[in-house]
Amino acid sequence: MHYGDFRTGLSRNEPPPDRRYGAPHAKRGTTVQNQGLLLLVEDEYLIASLMREALIEAGFAVDVAHSAPVALALLDASHYAGIVTDISLGRQADGWSVALRARERNPEVAVVYSTGGSGADWTEHGVPNSVLIQKPFPAARLVAVVSNLLGGAAA
Repeated sequence: MHYGDFRTGLSRNEPPPDRRYGAPHAKRGTTVQNQGLLLLVEDEYLIASLMREALIEAGFAVDVAHSAPVALALLDASHYAGIVTDISLGRQADGWSVALRARERNPEVAVVYSTGGSGADWTEHGVPNSVLIQKPFPAARLVAVVSNLLGGAAA
């Protein structure tokens, strides 16, 4: 694996607990350097870790969910500037439904879908003004896409 690329099919280690990263001293609802609070939804733990680190280095605080049910609960409990969600999240709800719930709660939330499969369903299932990025992608692409959707929020 080339460092900085996110690839599918990597081994799944035991997951870290779903929690906020990037701002260990921040209270819930606050972010590093006033950057946007993001929800990262990715069931591949190694990929989630790489994505989380890239977003933290860009100045974002990141809540991580490794399943759709956890993501849906976090959406009900917090206000997010943006979400980055894998489309395929196992047998439970998928990334399409996570993004739809996010938009129901906040019509302005930025949405980035990621997938290692086909993105053919994006036009049918994706929320308006969202972006789909195909895995593998460089960390800089993820940061650029999220920053652009949030109006250049990250450095």
